Amino acid sequence: MSLMRVCVVCGQVDNHPRDVVSLPGDQVAYHHHDCGARLEPACPSCLWLVQHKGDLTGDDWRQHIGSLHAAMDDGQQELHPKDRDAVVSHIDGKVAK
Repeated sequence: MSLMRVCVVCGQVDNHPRDVVSLPGDQVAYHHHDCGARLEPACPSCLWLVQHKGDLTGDDWRQHIGSLHAAMDDGQQELHPKDRDAVVSHIDGKVAK
């Protein structure tokens, strides 16, 4: 089971998939992909994911996010999440084969 975390945007505590935000002093914060997509300006990776997730929710969404990360090559895995190329591992919300 995923860790329970607070979303710094909506304040909800749950284990839903999150984006990570780097803060000063090597600290991090987390927010739901849906919340990140609604920020002004929107988080680009969250916006892309939400636009392409279709009707996936709950455990299906969590498993899909996990499969997207597993499908990334080593070069993409080594990059900071904001620097990864979504097109490398996503095609219309599905894992590229």
